[in-house]
Amino acid sequence: MNIRKTLIESAFALGAMVSLVEQAKAKEEDALAPYIDMLKAEEGFKTKMYKDTKGIPTIGVGFNLTRSDAPEVFRQCFGDQCGDVMTRAKDPKRGMTDAEVERLTRHDLETTFLPRTRKAVGKFEELPLEARTALVSSAYRGSLLGSPKTLALINSGKGSEAAAEYLRNKEYEASKKAKTGVAPRMEREAEKFRLIGATPAAPVTTAPVTKPAEPVTPQSSEDYEVKKGDTLSAIAKRTGRSVEAITRENKIANPNKIGVGQKIRIPKG
Repeated sequence: MNIRKTLIESAFALGAMVSLVEQAKAKEEDALAPYIDMLKAEEGFKTKMYKDTKGIPTIGVGFNLTRSDAPEVFRQCFGDQCGDVMTRAKDPKRGMTDAEVERLTRHDLETTFLPRTRKAVGKFEELPLEARTALVSSAYRGSLLGSPKTLALINSGKGSEAAAEYLRNKEYEASKKAKTGVAPRMEREAEKFRLIGATPAAPVTTAPVTKPAEPVTPQSSEDYEVKKGDTLSAIAKRTGRSVEAITRENKIANPNKIGVGQKIRIPKG
């Protein structure tokens, strides 16, 4: 019986490992993944309705439930189930499932905000990925498309000037004064705008090392406390580790479910 139990447990563990590898591979091939990760990091991931800083009913990854096109977005996204899903979305006690939020976010990004950003920024696909995600982040919140001067500078390849113009507005100043999260987010976006039109840095050359390098003693791991808006993939990217390594280190069953304040061990190579 013990051998059988061990075999079954091993099979389940192997299956979970294969599933994680497949998910990671699929994500690497997913062109929307960087934008979705960025929006989750900036907007958070909520399965139940809440009110944002302006008192607007919101759900998922910053989806404004009062948008005039909200019923149509839900209809396109959920088909015959749209009525039930939207009713639950507006009920703070019921809400949506994780899968429904993921589906809504992907649909809204793919059909609305990426096309809008591409239309506004002529050479969008030629820009560095970090600049593109920042542009989509700004368009998602409404700032970029409401700043013709910033857009003109971006389309002229003047990233640094665009960054300065972007922060030259009342919304940014009001947020700084009120100490809300809008100003820091705009600053992060503006910093990425500076990559537009920037001359790539010349590669650094160093003299040959004559002294043998000291062997590196591998460290075990270190703690990381999950913050609001964190995703496992974003944490992995910041720490230079893979999602699979972090998942394996912490025995996380579902990489999409981590909580604020949760302690995560980051393995070191």
